[in-house]
Amino acid sequence: MPVEIERKFLVHGNCWRNGQGIRIFQGYLNRDKERTVRVRLEGDNATLTVKGPNRGATRNEYEYPIPVADAVELLKMCDGP
Repeated sequence: MPVEIERKFLVHGNCWRNGQGIRIFQGYLNRDKERTVRVRLEGDNATLTVKGPNRGATRNEYEYPIPVADAVELLKMCDGP
């Protein structure tokens, strides 16, 4: 079972600004405390992600590749970024 571990980092310096950016479109189909369903379009790749409830700093996470055309349609159904 895949598990997400939520971690945050502080980035020092500005060298990260020299990299190439990738535009990401993301929306949520469901924002319930017991489950989150997210669709993400990142360049030529799209994913559908289902996350379970938080248990401390972890939670179950399932991520599946989906067709880009499906992601575009699903993003129209989302309730916000």
